[in-house]
Amino acid sequence: MSIKVNILDPMVNCPASSIYHHHMVGSYDNSTTVEEFAKRCGILTDEIEHVDVDTLEKLEKQGVDCQPKASTIRIIQVLDVEFYNVKALYRRAQAYMETYDYELTELDIKKALEADPQIKEVNSIHKTLKQLEAQSNKRDTKLYTNMFAQMANDYSIQTKRLKIEKVEKNEKDGVMGMELEKGKWVDIEGCKLLSWEWWPWSDYMPHITRQQL
Repeated sequence: MSIKVNILDPMVNCPASSIYHHHMVGSYDNSTTVEEFAKRCGILTDEIEHVDVDTLEKLEKQGVDCQPKASTIRIIQVLDVEFYNVKALYRRAQAYMETYDYELTELDIKKALEADPQIKEVNSIHKTLKQLEAQSNKRDTKLYTNMFAQMANDYSIQTKRLKIEKVEKNEKDGVMGMELEKGKWVDIEGCKLLSWEWWPWSDYMPHITRQQL
């Protein structure tokens, strides 16, 4: 695909350094280093959540495409400290829903409802999630139904083709047997035909026993 991938890592000989296009040695927490690294990237991604979110927000304002978003990473950092922070769970559930990660959305919604079952916003997003899941399941069902129907149709066509070929072969074998029957006890290339055996399942000519005249 000709995609060039750059990495920022504090280790000089980190495992990924040997396969990526460019390896910049530096700390994730250093704002200047991250900003300098971002200049080399079309999309800036984070493999860990322990990064400087303020720097990411600054880069986003400058037009840098950060994935995941700085707001999502901030929520994750909050949840690392406050496991049942309802507001953070709600926002992360929204972020997961936008990327169609419905299982992760469901987990965060359940955690939020355990902390406060009556919160209106969380119950609302839970209802929306159920609707989206139903639509997704409906699409999947239609997709697989069409796929299996096509497979069954292809199998049926192949089966019919094989049956036709078998009938044609049997008819051909029958004609050859009849022709050979007519020629019984006649001279063939100076030899007298004494007997023959016909194998209809074989593509070879009949086995012929001949006696030199």
